[in-house]
Amino acid sequence: INMEQLLGLKPDVVLGLVNQHKKYESQLQANNIPTVLFDYDGIKDNVPLLTFLGELTNHQDKAKTVIATYENNIAKVKDAVKSQQPARVAVLRATGKGVTAETDTAITASMVKDLGMTNVVTSHLDKTTTDKTVPYSLETLAADNPDIIFVVTMGKEEEITKSMEKAMTDNPAWANLKAVQNNRVIYLPSKLFLLNPGLQTPEAMARLVKEAYGIDVTF
Repeated sequence: INMEQLLGLKPDVVLGLVNQHKKYESQLQANNIPTVLFDYDGIKDNVPLLTFLGELTNHQDKAKTVIATYENNIAKVKDAVKSQQPARVAVLRATGKGVTAETDTAITASMVKDLGMTNVVTSHLDKTTTDKTVPYSLETLAADNPDIIFVVTMGKEEEITKSMEKAMTDNPAWANLKAVQNNRVIYLPSKLFLLNPGLQTPEAMARLVKEAYGIDVTF
C-alpha cells in the first residue's frame, strides 16, 4: 500500500484485515482517519461481517435483505442433499511445492463439512489442531481411498493441474485410488475455493453438490 496516496485520498474510513494491515493502523490514526480492522476468517464470519457493514454504512435494511437471500440459498443447497448417502472425500491443497490436505477450518473443507460429507482427513487429526492444512502422504490417501478427491490449486492453476495429472499417470499408487479409477478427481477454481467466496458461498456449495452427487441447485 502506498500510504502517501491513501492519506491523500482523505477517506472517511479505512477497512482492512488484522493479519495484513495492522502495521498501518497507527499511521492512519495519527492522521485522524477512522480505521476498522477485521479478523475475518472462514465462511462462518460472512453474516456477522455483513451485519456490521450494514450498521457501519447505515444500510441495516439492505444488509438484512442480502443476509436473508444468502442464508436462504445456503439452506436450499443443504436441503438438496439431505437424503444423500454422505460422500467420503479428501480435500487436497496443491501448490507448486507439493500437496497438503485441508482440515475443517479451511474454506473448502468447511463447506464439505456443512454439506454433511465426510472428510477422510479428519480421522487422522488431533482434536486440538487449528492448522488449515496438514501434511498428508500418498500412502495415507491410498489407505483412506475416498470416493472423491477435491483439489484446490494455489498458484498457477494450469501448471499445478498438469503436474498432478502427470503424478496420477506415473504413480501406481494414484492409479489404484477409487477416485482416480472413477474419474472423480475434481479440480476446483481458486476463485471460489481457495479464499472465502463471501456472497458467492451458496454458489460454491452448489458446485460441490453438483460434483459430488450430480444434483443441480439453482437460485
